[in-house]
Amino acid sequence: MKEILLTSTLPYWLVFLLVLGGFVALLFQGRNGSKSNLPILTAAGCMLAATILEVLIYAIVGNNCMWWCLSKEYGFWSKLFRIIPFAVFVVLQIGQIFMFKGVLEEMMGKSLSMKLLFICFVLTFPVVFVLSVGADIFGASDETKNSIGTTAFWILVIAGLAWSLVRNIMSVGIKHGVVFTVFSAVCVVAVCLAVFVFLVALIALFFQVLITVAACGAIFFILTNGMGKGSSMVDEFANHKSPGPVFRDDDGHLHHNSAARDSANRKIAERRNGES
Repeated sequence: MKEILLTSTLPYWLVFLLVLGGFVALLFQGRNGSKSNLPILTAAGCMLAATILEVLIYAIVGNNCMWWCLSKEYGFWSKLFRIIPFAVFVVLQIGQIFMFKGVLEEMMGKSLSMKLLFICFVLTFPVVFVLSVGADIFGASDETKNSIGTTAFWILVIAGLAWSLVRNIMSVGIKHGVVFTVFSAVCVVAVCLAVFVFLVALIALFFQVLITVAACGAIFFILTNGMGKGSSMVDEFANHKSPGPVFRDDDGHLHHNSAARDSANRKIAERRNGES
């Protein structure tokens, strides 16, 4: 299974098609006002199947699930174009959950609560990260950091679940309230996972751009101000002059101009005449 997930994009396209199928089913249910439960059940089935596959893929290969767009074999633009479908997937998955909630509210004629659950779940990763960094700054031990992070994580999760569960039970009763809250919580977990992986991919892409820019900047610095003593390679080339013509006098000495040569020749002639 792991080998398939690391060599074939078919499982990832399957998740994408399930999310897209659920989204289309919700559009059909909402626009046509169908009294049949088939579209909403189809959408729920697609959402649940996509969530299970998504979590299973990440559990098996982790962040390596982005190999199909972050491989070292691809250049920057190739990676960027490959990450676009994943961005569309994340947007569809987020919109699908809230559309599902809206369609159910329209069908039942009652309001459902999910926004706080979504916010609490999404905040778990950044809050735990910030608390871990803060604990590092104050010199906390690894055990203390883990305890703080775990406590914060479960406080957010339980708070979001409890708030939504109570409001949904008050609105639609115990049975429907529990079912919707659990179902939405499972789907929100998948959304958080997709957002997290997408951010990892963006950060990796950003670092590639940063490295490229740094390399270009270093080359530019060397060319413009990297030769020391305020000079540069450009200046060296610009100021480099080819040697001018040289003139040889009667004694074989070299001079940079004809006037100096002629003057030397006169002195040489006078000396030779004096000797004779």
